[in-house]
Amino acid sequence: MKDKPIVIAGNGPSLAQIDYRRLPADFDVFRCNQFYFEDKYFLGRRVTGAFLNPSVAKNQYFTLRMLHDTGEYHIHEKYCACVSATWEEEEDFPAVKNTFFFLQSLPQFHELQKFLWVYHMQSFTSTINMLITALALGYREIYLVGLDFYQGGGGICF
Repeated sequence: MKDKPIVIAGNGPSLAQIDYRRLPADFDVFRCNQFYFEDKYFLGRRVTGAFLNPSVAKNQYFTLRMLHDTGEYHIHEKYCACVSATWEEEEDFPAVKNTFFFLQSLPQFHELQKFLWVYHMQSFTSTINMLITALALGYREIYLVGLDFYQGGGGICF
């Protein structure tokens, strides 16, 4: 079990309205997608885990590496939100952890993900992948922010 709480941040418009008084003083943070495009550093520059999308992992990895190397962000771990044990370019990114193994360690989530994919061609959002990874890593105090779940419509994500 992790001692620190974790904040899992999506990229929804509500991210700009975080009530920081409701968050603990010290926390780990998971970020996803192109969080580095935000107009200010929501949740700071320290990122415990940055989550890449397998379809654009090459570009995201390059950007994350540059942001880390220039000191703009301090990124501790990189994860790829995968739905299988391997992805096409995995061997090119030995420092990136495949989230499938975290998903696989939580059988109820794994079964749900398989069901949604087989019968509805839907996958989990990046945020749900971050939540599953946090649970598998032993986090128990979890804060969710910036999760608007496609309120504007669209997407194949569940």
